[in-house]
Amino acid sequence: MQKSVSGGVDGPPNPPASQKAPISTFRYPADPNFYLLESEDGATAIYRGSIVHGSSRALQRYLLQNPYLRRLGLHSGGGRQHEAELMASIIQEANLDTFVYRECCSSASFLYCSGKKRVLHVNAKISFHRIRGGEGPNFRPTSVVEHINKLTAFGVSPEFSRNVYETPNSSTWEPTRDELHDGNVVHFFNGTPFDEDQLFIVKIVQSADQLEHLAEFLSLHDWGKAYEAAIPLANEGDAFAQFVLGHILSNGNGMARDPVSAAEWYSMAASQDYPAALNNLGIMYRNGNGVPKDEKRAVELISKAAALGDPEAIGNEARRRERDRQVFEEPTFLSSLISQFRKN
Repeated sequence: MQKSVSGGVDGPPNPPASQKAPISTFRYPADPNFYLLESEDGATAIYRGSIVHGSSRALQRYLLQNPYLRRLGLHSGGGRQHEAELMASIIQEANLDTFVYRECCSSASFLYCSGKKRVLHVNAKISFHRIRGGEGPNFRPTSVVEHINKLTAFGVSPEFSRNVYETPNSSTWEPTRDELHDGNVVHFFNGTPFDEDQLFIVKIVQSADQLEHLAEFLSLHDWGKAYEAAIPLANEGDAFAQFVLGHILSNGNGMARDPVSAAEWYSMAASQDYPAALNNLGIMYRNGNGVPKDEKRAVELISKAAALGDPEAIGNEARRRERDRQVFEEPTFLSSLISQFRKN
């Protein structure tokens, strides 16, 4: 268990013990290219993946669900600059610290600079270049100046900001640690002052690596390796891995179907409100597959998944409501005949 971080005017209060949970993965329907991982006390999270359309919305939603977040780690090759600027505003408004534990470049480096306290961990790398508006036929000098001004507003030195501007978008500049320090980009190196998080960082980075391997096996439809990769993560409480095991076992991908075990894994993921697991478990209850048939329970699970934004659940819920409307509001052909007979 990692140490808690003091609350106060500079950040949210410590989370009550009842709200502590295992490290888990948060995935959003906006895009499968990124995810957020959180620490046991909710004070630290890692954003891993591309910055894409929907990233800022996902971060905002995450903060609403996790008010105890104090610092955000980054491992990203960048992406959409506009999304990064929106995320930077969210980070500043929430008074979050930022740290890089492996690699950060392009718009992700801009995002890193928005942190209140900024840390670069051992062997981590950070690089910069001018935004796309700064060259070629679509040159937009105003956008570039605004970008540089924002870096300066984050406390980055004007000289460092100019060096960013002078680096074309087609290349990258990886400053030395002295340049990062003198440019007021990095406040602390080698993990200080977040030493209490070091064990968590190690554990969560390992989990993130395992998740990437799992995602790779899934993309290749290598179900055997995906199953093996998912087991340790699922046993540690990762909802996505639990969902994957449920999916593999319910469909018999690369192995014999085991609906009972599939329902158990889906139940674990559903207990963490993983939308796709809620939907699939609801279907199992509706069909009596691996669990006793229970239409009421099925409706509850699928409705909850739909409310959480699962596309398949939204479709299932819409079809169920349409069926209910037809049954309870529209007379059937037989009932129409009976009604006419009585009138006669």
